[in-house]
Amino acid sequence: MSISIPLPRSAQAGMRLSVIEGCFAALPAAFSTGVFLTGFALLLGADAWALGLVAAIPAFGQSAQLLSAWLLGRWGHRKALTIWSASISRALWLAIAMIPFLPLAAGARLGLLFVLLGISTLLAQIAGMGWTDWMADVVPAEQRGGYFGMRNAVMAIATMAVVFLGSRWMEANQGHGAWGFLCLTLVGALGSAASALALGVQPEPAMRERQATSSFAEPLRDRRFLLLTLLVGVWNVVVNIVSPFCYPLAMRHMHVGYAVLGMHATIVAALAIVAQPLWGWLIDRRGSRTVMTMAMGMVWVTPLFWFALRQGVVTPIWMDAVVAGLGWPGVQLATFNLLIELPPARSRTAYMGVFNSATGIAVCLGSLIGGALMSWCGTRMVPILGGSILLIQLVFAGDSLGRLLCMLGVRRLLGRKAAPVITIETRPAVGAPAVEQELLA
Repeated sequence: MSISIPLPRSAQAGMRLSVIEGCFAALPAAFSTGVFLTGFALLLGADAWALGLVAAIPAFGQSAQLLSAWLLGRWGHRKALTIWSASISRALWLAIAMIPFLPLAAGARLGLLFVLLGISTLLAQIAGMGWTDWMADVVPAEQRGGYFGMRNAVMAIATMAVVFLGSRWMEANQGHGAWGFLCLTLVGALGSAASALALGVQPEPAMRERQATSSFAEPLRDRRFLLLTLLVGVWNVVVNIVSPFCYPLAMRHMHVGYAVLGMHATIVAALAIVAQPLWGWLIDRRGSRTVMTMAMGMVWVTPLFWFALRQGVVTPIWMDAVVAGLGWPGVQLATFNLLIELPPARSRTAYMGVFNSATGIAVCLGSLIGGALMSWCGTRMVPILGGSILLIQLVFAGDSLGRLLCMLGVRRLLGRKAAPVITIETRPAVGAPAVEQELLA
């Protein structure tokens, strides 16, 4: 297969159009994750264990990236694979939004949610793999940090507006929760259609001759890649023990409403507007390894804010929003760039498939562990400093310590000069999550 590289004008047009497409994609992504997904699951009667499963299913769906890598190697049409997979994945949310109106028992409704969410996630991950490999050929290597940082910042503006307006809508329609979710899903469907149209007219460079010859055994023999996968995997297990339960803790135990949590998400998105291009600029000058350890050094403390949360005292939520909004974009962008920089071009999809499958299993494991812990803790209170606190919140404090240890391990291992993790040849991220993966979602 011959190599066909687009003219610079075509590449620049594709890069600009991808920013516009990302703004449309922010609509379905915002209404199918975060506070909206948490609120929808609670509306269906989800307990702590079910909430953990809701968080674990999208992560487990990352295993589909192995299938996506195989499909890309055999079929070779990234644009068609991306558009069809993403469109069907987002369309399934119309069926999910109809669940509360079906004459089913609570358990059956949750079961249907799990099934549809799983299928939607599988398709989204397949689309994410195709899109990532596609854009890696569109964006020049020396511009990836800055470009994806800028694109993420623009998407953060769109997400900020969407989440703010959506949360206000849900707060005003508390008594009509099911209808409120349906209306938001219909708005998301319009964004999905516009995203598909934008993707359809983006230029697609011809695939280099790599997928057909790449093997999943190659990344498994790469020690630098395995080290990166191990470090990110352990980090994801620890992080996801509590991260899916921040909003449930606030909504169920502290009686915090949609308006406050929507503002939390809005602040996170607003700060990401500033942070994304700065992290991208820093990646282009200092490298992805340095940025990863710097950003992890910020976000390890965030569970302590939820540990400090009390009824009627929401200041810790705003503190979390500031640190998370500034720190998490750096973790996600650095991880994305590491994943694109590390593999040889001919084997990029094989590396991404193995990495995303492994880290997805790690996120899934962390969410299930967290669900079991939160279910066991229930509403138990424990005495502390002359008062009492929810046992669940002690889990948050312990998780912060676990993140600190992980961050120190990452800094130590990635910083070893004798065994560098990255070699540059001539990188998006999750959402959110995934890393993403999350740029397309």
